[in-house]
Amino acid sequence: KEDFNARATVTGFVVGDATDLLFGAAASVDNFVYRGKGTRLLVTKAKANVEVDHLKQENVLDAMTARIDALASRWYMNGIRMTDFDASIDYVGGRGLFDLKGIVDSALSVETNGVVTVTTDGYKWQLDNLSIDYKGYYWDNKGPILATIDTTGLMIKEAELVHRGESVLLSGGIRSNRDLGVDFSLQNFRLSDLHYFLRTEDQRKLSGSGSVE
Repeated sequence: KEDFNARATVTGFVVGDATDLLFGAAASVDNFVYRGKGTRLLVTKAKANVEVDHLKQENVLDAMTARIDALASRWYMNGIRMTDFDASIDYVGGRGLFDLKGIVDSALSVETNGVVTVTTDGYKWQLDNLSIDYKGYYWDNKGPILATIDTTGLMIKEAELVHRGESVLLSGGIRSNRDLGVDFSLQNFRLSDLHYFLRTEDQRKLSGSGSVE
């Protein structure tokens, strides 16, 4: 059984014909609720603006340009809760520049930007900047993070995050058949940083460092 309920306002325009089309739309959502088999989506206090130009019958992705802006006060899907969600993308000729930020489960703040490219099988992502803040515990990428999402699955070529002298190196991904293959390396982790993840009553005085591969 599916359940859908929404209260929103949508305006838009269309100019041109099938050989070259321009359209834009603006949406303001008070609340949006969808419950279906295996899916639950809730969005509140959201706005989105979309403008797409040079839509043609042939070579659609190469010919068109687009600008998309979206924000939401609260966004919830299948157990993942995000607040203060803000995203934008500028797309030209098969290549989009994106910015994304938000707070996950009231504790994890994520901010990233980079480039996404359309390929024959899917998408190629390059995250130029990635900042993660978990209750004041900051991690940043050391260099661009490369990833692909296509018919074979989600693959990360290499991602290195650093916090002072600590570093995490991650590569691999999830195949389309749901097989998981990940290489993980943790270097120079300070035991004193465990207090970010422990409950107050579980915290003790910890010192030292270590590495895991």
